[in-house]
Amino acid sequence: MIILTGWIPVWKRNRDVFKKLFWVNFFLPLLEPIFYLITFGFGLGNFVRDINGMPYKKFIIPAIVAMATLSSSFFYTTYSSFVKMIFQKTFDAIIATPVSIEEVVMGEIMWGATRGIISGFMVLIFLIFLGLVPLKNLFFYLLIISILSFTFSSLGMLFTSIVSTIESFNYPIFLYYTPMIFFSGTFFPITNFPDFIVYISKIIFPLTYSMISLRALEYNLNLKIILEGIYPFFHGIIFFILSIKLMKKKLIK
Repeated sequence: MIILTGWIPVWKRNRDVFKKLFWVNFFLPLLEPIFYLITFGFGLGNFVRDINGMPYKKFIIPAIVAMATLSSSFFYTTYSSFVKMIFQKTFDAIIATPVSIEEVVMGEIMWGATRGIISGFMVLIFLIFLGLVPLKNLFFYLLIISILSFTFSSLGMLFTSIVSTIESFNYPIFLYYTPMIFFSGTFFPITNFPDFIVYISKIIFPLTYSMISLRALEYNLNLKIILEGIYPFFHGIIFFILSIKLMKKKLIK
């Protein structure tokens, strides 16, 4: 049975390490979305006309929140988890206890998701304080942040279960993660692309639905479009199951 409780101590261990290194692991990475807002929103935004009646600095707000969420969750379960598994042998030490391989992987994924939620939430609060996100949209933003965090934490672990060296992460990052950032409607409307690219983007990039859904909040579009932001959760379930199965094969030699 995959759904076990042994992942909770693994999650707590990661939380305790995170608290000790709070400024390095959390505060400094939060500067990145602030730089995005200043350079793209207030800098480049002065030279970009409104998009569907929306100022550019507001258009990229969902992207800024998403970027903070994705980077925190995805890069934790790739580089950090790989280092703990291969170099520090932390996984081997935990598996030597009554905690199973499945529970170790679950604990890593759930902590990666937690990091993403924390990062996305803090950036969201900052943007609400600046008046760039209406307070009434807080709940739905949190829902999308939670889904993205789980999905990309699971995806990161999936890549970790496949790669053999830490340098191999360049393949998923430059062939999947980076293209997704540009082809998911983050910094410009996805409708600028041909229809077949839009269609492919919706299939392979979970972030696309999140961008469409969050921007729909600003336009007061119908509930169906807004709820499309939940679709990435199904990607996350697939990534979650595959990562546990593949990681189990990798760790059992």
